[in-house]
Order: sequence, then C-alpha cells, then structure tokens
Amino acid sequence: MHPANRGAGYSTGHDWSEPMRIALSAILMLATTAIPAQNPQPGESADQLRDLAKQARKSGDLEGEAKDLCQAARLDAKKYDKKCEKAEEDLRKMLMQFQADLDAARVEMQRKDFSGAVRDLSKITFGPDKEQAEALKVQARIEGNLLPPDQVSQLALAAADTAYTRGDFDKAEDMLKQVRRRR
Repeated sequence: MHPANRGAGYSTGHDWSEPMRIALSAILMLATTAIPAQNPQPGESADQLRDLAKQARKSGDLEGEAKDLCQAARLDAKKYDKKCEKAEEDLRKMLMQFQADLDAARVEMQRKDFSGAVRDLSKITFGPDKEQAEALKVQARIEGNLLPPDQVSQLALAAADTAYTRGDFDKAEDMLKQVRRRR
C-alpha cells in the first residue's frame, strides 16, 4: 500500500508507485514530443533564411530577424552563429528599451502628461509589452481628452468591455464613466 494511503481507509493492497511512474513517464514523453521543433522548414536554405531575416529587419521585425538568423545558424553554424547572436542581442536591447518606455509612460500618466505617455507607448511596436502598451495608450487618450468625444466614448466602451471580460470590474467602471451620451 502507498504510504499516503495508510490510515485513510484505503485497503486496495496495490503499490501505486509503479503505476504513477508509468503515468509520469507517459506524460513526460507526450510533453516532449508535443513541443514544436524550432527547425527550419524543409527546403529552406540558410541563405533563404538570411534573406527573410533582412526583410524582417527592414520592416522593424527584430523578433523575425532573430528567429530566421538562428534557424540559418542551425543549418550553417560557421556562417550564421555570430549573426544569430547579434540579432538576439539587438532584440534583447530593444525589449529592454520597450520596458523603459512602458515604465516612463506609467510615470507620465501618474503626472497627467497623457500626450507624453502616448508618445512613449507608441514606441512599443512588438514584444511581450505591446498589448499592455496599446491598452495604456487608449487609457491615456481617453483620460487626456486627446480625441474627439465620439472617439473617446467608443474607445472607453471597448476598454470597459475588455476590462470586464478580464474580470477587472473597477477598471471597467472607470472606463464606463468616460462614455458620453450623444446629443
């Protein structure tokens, strides 16, 4: 009997450690096979991936550039390893800058400098902070009356709906106070 089951009214007489080991092994095997491989698509050469990375860089997509160059490095490490490292470093620096822009925008919003907050939040074009930046940008435009009243009401209503859906009822209520009736 399993030690945790002693004295609990269980008397199956089974040692649960073996079935648990099998179950855990099966879960681990499934988990590792379910993780998608980050390998290049069949037929994509390292040079094709380099070209995709260049296009991504030109469009400001540092995430795409790093992904493509690192895939190229898996195909031709000698030629692309350093480029992959540089792209990842550039991406890391940009994400750190975006975090600094987000922090600065929060301070500006506390100081009621809503146009400054919108300026800083507009710099965040991708990454894990983009969604939050967009929401704060809407909030800054609403609270700062930086838009015509009809647009403010539309944005406030959409922001209230989003907050309500997330379960943030206080935020939803605050946003609904910004909605104005048409005259």
